[in-house]
Amino acid sequence: MASNHVAQTHKKGSVPPWSAIEPWESSPEKTQNRDSSQKRGRALFQDASLSSAAKQARKKFLRFFPVGFRDETYLDWERDYKREAHEEWNEVLDRPEHLSLLKDGAFSEIAARAV
Repeated sequence: MASNHVAQTHKKGSVPPWSAIEPWESSPEKTQNRDSSQKRGRALFQDASLSSAAKQARKKFLRFFPVGFRDETYLDWERDYKREAHEEWNEVLDRPEHLSLLKDGAFSEIAARAV
């Protein structure tokens, strides 16, 4: 039987919302090499095809994650737990096993592994 870890890995509210976190709360090691990445990120604001709302959203995102999608804080808050849950899911019920169970009509077994 699968552990409940996948469902409990990230609960709403376990990671503070962006509005409650100040961008300078990152540890010093997370700020390495940010200067050049920040310049590249800021250059993206010059894209005339973006709406003002999109530019504002990008600016807010980069204020909290100056290195963008490679930022250690972004990885910690937004990516790592999802990757870990996906890996655990694949251990519990990978695609070939899932397809085999579907073919056999073992819907209850699929549901039991999913929770």
